[in-house]
Amino acid sequence: MSLRMKMMPLSGSAGCKVIRTGRPLCSPRPTKVRLRARVCWKYVLFMVLRLSCQLTGSAYEGGAHRTRPGAPCCCQQFVIFRQGLILGSIPPWDAGCMAFTTLSSWALLVWEELDQRGLDADALFRQAGLDPTRLQDPNARFPAEKLRCMWVAARELTNDPALGVAIGMRWNPTTFHALGYAWLASATLAEAFHRLARYGRLISDQYWGELTLSGMEYRYRGSARTPAADPDPTAVEAITVAIIKMCRMLAGQGFSPLEIVLPIAPGASVLHLETNLRSPLKFGDQALELVLARADMEKPLRSANPELSRLNEQIVVKHLSQLEKDSVGLQVQSRIAEVLPSGRVTEDDIAQTLKLSNRTLQRRLAEEGRSFGEILQTTRRELAKSYLQESQLSISEIAYLLGFSEQANFTRACRRWFGQAPSEYRRQLAEAM
Repeated sequence: MSLRMKMMPLSGSAGCKVIRTGRPLCSPRPTKVRLRARVCWKYVLFMVLRLSCQLTGSAYEGGAHRTRPGAPCCCQQFVIFRQGLILGSIPPWDAGCMAFTTLSSWALLVWEELDQRGLDADALFRQAGLDPTRLQDPNARFPAEKLRCMWVAARELTNDPALGVAIGMRWNPTTFHALGYAWLASATLAEAFHRLARYGRLISDQYWGELTLSGMEYRYRGSARTPAADPDPTAVEAITVAIIKMCRMLAGQGFSPLEIVLPIAPGASVLHLETNLRSPLKFGDQALELVLARADMEKPLRSANPELSRLNEQIVVKHLSQLEKDSVGLQVQSRIAEVLPSGRVTEDDIAQTLKLSNRTLQRRLAEEGRSFGEILQTTRRELAKSYLQESQLSISEIAYLLGFSEQANFTRACRRWFGQAPSEYRRQLAEAM
């Protein structure tokens, strides 16, 4: 749809512009909405990209889960809620759906540790079938199977039971790409773990994770989606030590989980792990599990920076959307979010932008267990939730961005989605953070 737009500088914000959107040439909009439709384009872009990585095949709400019948393994998702807030997003993809890959920056920690010990790290990587020159590319990814061979070779070469601890302590924000910086800028540890649970696929698309709350304890669980293969013990020890280091960078060196459960058998490294982690250890579960005190998880962090966390999360979502570009549902979500402010979103228009016929779009969405109407409602609801967390946006501006012609229509939709008016739900979100 053609729109008349005027770009004007936003006072007090260098480099940011306000989009003043006039009435659509083919469909007039109410004057009172048009006059209030002022919003920083960064918010729109962020929310569009944020939604592009969210699959909504299943949801966990109030202690029960639901999954659409017929949804394929690579399109189902569990979304953990607490008081209307998503804690984690976990698509349990089947191991046969794809060849898993991991960021090369994670393997770089191994290379650095071996190199510091005077060992030929390049030769070991080549022996495992990995090109060490790709370690210089922060966006490069290595096949998970070859990384497993690399871990085994490194353990045999060093014969050091503390190798996993040493590698985990080398973690730095760039190890997890933009997710590492989004973690450091989080408002609370709960928010940081929420990001890890939702976006951990950036580190490895083999990743499976969830964050849940029960009483006064949070539980974070993470594992690889390859149940047929036992996890490499050195890799498990390294990622566990890295996560605890990440927590201590936010909460202080005195931080320790209430309990840590490792999906490996106890070995010669136990003493080194106990010394580093300073938590009771258990072994033999199917996944890594951290039991965390609610008071520690919800304590506000002085290092919080909402702007930096949002910008880095935007980068994470961009890369995830590229990894998941084969999903038609994700593409539809992205297109819907882009055109919502126009007030007209039809299946025919979205199909044309994707260069598909209406019938082909319906068929491909059905193959993913989805429908256009469901995606439209989900997109509006999730965007509403995200926009309401932004105090800079007024209720009328949010109504416009979601394509509602009247604020009253948006209020009715919010009552249907969240059981509350927009202003009441915004207060609830602020109190829960």
